[in-house]
Amino acid sequence: MPRVSVVIPCYNGGAFLPGALQSLKEQSYGDFEIIIADDGSDDPHTLKVLEELDGARLVRQENKGLPAARN
Repeated sequence: MPRVSVVIPCYNGGAFLPGALQSLKEQSYGDFEIIIADDGSDDPHTLKVLEELDGARLVRQENKGLPAARN
């Protein structure tokens, strides 16, 4: 099966990231990579969660909005 990239856009959404990542890890299809697209988060909790990411690639950019984070 082909590899799949799962991109999760994030702007100050640290409260939701652990649940989203756990949900991905519980999927029966396992040949995927996880990419977190941080759109300039400045919330301390979110920054802490992003620093502690395990098993996901982090891409950071200045805040440009959801469409830019998706690309």
